[in-house]
Amino acid sequence: MKNTHTFWVEAALTYTGTVIGAGFATGQELLAFFVRYGVFGFCGILIAAAALFFGGSLLLRVGQVRVDKRNLWLPSRYERLFYVAALIVTAAAMLAGSRALFETATGHGGWWIPLLLGFASLAPVVAGVQGLFAINKWIVPLVVLTVFITAIYNFLQPEVPIPSSSPSPASLHAPWLPASLAYAGLNLFLAMGVLFEIGSTLQAPHQRWQVAGGGTILLLVCMALESSLLFYHPQWTHSPIPMLFAAQRLGDWMRRWFSMVIALEIYSTLVANLFAALAVMPVGEDPHRLGHSALFLLLSISLSLLGFTQLVNRLYPLLGFIGLLLVIRTLIHRPEVG
Repeated sequence: MKNTHTFWVEAALTYTGTVIGAGFATGQELLAFFVRYGVFGFCGILIAAAALFFGGSLLLRVGQVRVDKRNLWLPSRYERLFYVAALIVTAAAMLAGSRALFETATGHGGWWIPLLLGFASLAPVVAGVQGLFAINKWIVPLVVLTVFITAIYNFLQPEVPIPSSSPSPASLHAPWLPASLAYAGLNLFLAMGVLFEIGSTLQAPHQRWQVAGGGTILLLVCMALESSLLFYHPQWTHSPIPMLFAAQRLGDWMRRWFSMVIALEIYSTLVANLFAALAVMPVGEDPHRLGHSALFLLLSISLSLLGFTQLVNRLYPLLGFIGLLLVIRTLIHRPEVG
């Protein structure tokens, strides 16, 4: 791995791209974990960002000092099985999101979109971690810039009066704190395979803080902008792709551009999920590696038929709590420098 000042930037972008997926880019994930809790959801965003920073840096540390490539951080077969199953669920959400995006943007059926996107993800996985770096260093800046432009325009040109920021009495007792921890747990858990691979390539201890810090800052900016936008425009939240309503206000060209950016981000996260799954499968240089990848994608495509909103709202929070427990367990039993 090259040891230049640009390396940690590419690694940070890959961390950001692994967390940002269909649920995030479309706005559905932020609705489920933050926006629904009103102004307290913004407190949750800060807590989730802190957890993603410290948790991400510690997981990168595990990757720096690990001995065994697969079994050190998930030693139990059942843990590895659950990890792959969770990756399949999130990959299914990515694919369901791609179909919902196509149908919302064009008004036509898009049953073939998950098939196309799924098998297109095989190519960069073959290239390993460098393949992840290559796609994320282009896609993530596009996502951040597009979200920033869309949000700023809508704030400067409000469509409806901004509601009072005073929380309702129900918000005071809403489970916004568990939701923020579940969000962090879900994304740290799903990103473990990628973070360990990145960590194993780091040349200096301080680089893990740069990677985690840079990635978290980009995430925090996008989370704050999107959540604010959805909080101030609740009439958009009933759509499977609420952020497209925000983009539409800039014109049809922005709606089409935003759709393309979301599709690219869905693709990069799908690649990261497949990469992480292969990292814990006992395949190595096995000639059946391609077959394992195809099976992963077929299961994900089948599960995506449940629908994008159902997968994000019902399964993501559950995976978040379980994933948080496994992340904590992994960090407690992390190896030390000998």
